[in-house]
Amino acid sequence: MSRPTLRGFWRDAWHQLRHPIVPTLVAVVVVCAGVLTVFATTGQGMATQLGALERINSPEGRLITITDASGGAGLHPDSVAALASLDGVEWAFGVSAAVDVHNVHAPWATTVPARLIHGSLPPSITVHATREPRGGDALVTAAHLEPLHLAGPFGAIAGGRVDATVVGTFEAAAPLPGLGDTALIFANDDHSQGLLRIQLSVDDVSRIGAVREAALSSVRAADRSQLTVQDSQELANVGADVVDRLAAQARQTLLGVLAITCVLVAAVWFGRVQAIAKDIGRRRTLGASRSLIAAQVIVNAALSGTLGATLGIGLGLVVVWRLTGRVPGAAFVVAVAALVVLACAVAAVPPAIRAARLDPARILRVP
Repeated sequence: MSRPTLRGFWRDAWHQLRHPIVPTLVAVVVVCAGVLTVFATTGQGMATQLGALERINSPEGRLITITDASGGAGLHPDSVAALASLDGVEWAFGVSAAVDVHNVHAPWATTVPARLIHGSLPPSITVHATREPRGGDALVTAAHLEPLHLAGPFGAIAGGRVDATVVGTFEAAAPLPGLGDTALIFANDDHSQGLLRIQLSVDDVSRIGAVREAALSSVRAADRSQLTVQDSQELANVGADVVDRLAAQARQTLLGVLAITCVLVAAVWFGRVQAIAKDIGRRRTLGASRSLIAAQVIVNAALSGTLGATLGIGLGLVVVWRLTGRVPGAAFVVAVAALVVLACAVAAVPPAIRAARLDPARILRVP
């Protein structure tokens, strides 16, 4: 018997999966059940925790707020540029205490609160303006137009020691929906009063502790002891703990399922080797080597494992989606599939050795 080509080897492997079909179906069902168990337990937990981690790593969770609540810290506007340049900071901007402003051309109109801002607006602030706002310009919300008696997003407002030209409107969303209650005036060189607070966003919640320490060291203030800092460091710690616990649980569950799957697949393939013993004997008589016989058994087990893993993953994703409204990440799915197929191949090694050691003369002996 000549050495088979690679194409012929795989063709024989697929053919042998169907003859006999029963052991193959049993192996596929065993693997499918194992994968489905992993998804129904660890997969469901990972999908649920993934949603929780996404909420922790939301724009609100990545926000750091430095506040001069008493007004005595002397929080300097130059701090905004210093904080925005820190590694891990997405954006930073500062606001002053609110002042009441009115329409310069309609002084009898209702006043609205306004804040001076330093730095660039965060991406969550949607601006609708006739031009790019600059120092001395103001943005108002659509709700401010009527109280200020503005015919549109244009005009002039003033109050206290500030005055500005209205150039458009804005909409505030998370993590700064509170800004929508006030008009925003872009500070210029004439606006040097101290800031009420600075808010900055980190690029990942896991870095919030390091960024907080760097921010407190970089901020310019006459008395830093009067500053208060709010962040989600506790949430970040909880998130890290959740990841560690989930990883430990996933390892335990997956190892248990793989062990059981290995035992059952090995038992199925021992039975299959016994069922096709005469076919193996004929192949050995025609010149098939022991290594070829063993390789075919292992490849057949891996192929049945692939079929079972594919079916189990499909059903598992549907189950997890129905239970949690989301699915585990692609890395989890690929890892489960790879480990299960590898487990099937490893489990087939003892049956493969048994098949390779069968004596063709004894198997084919006619009584």
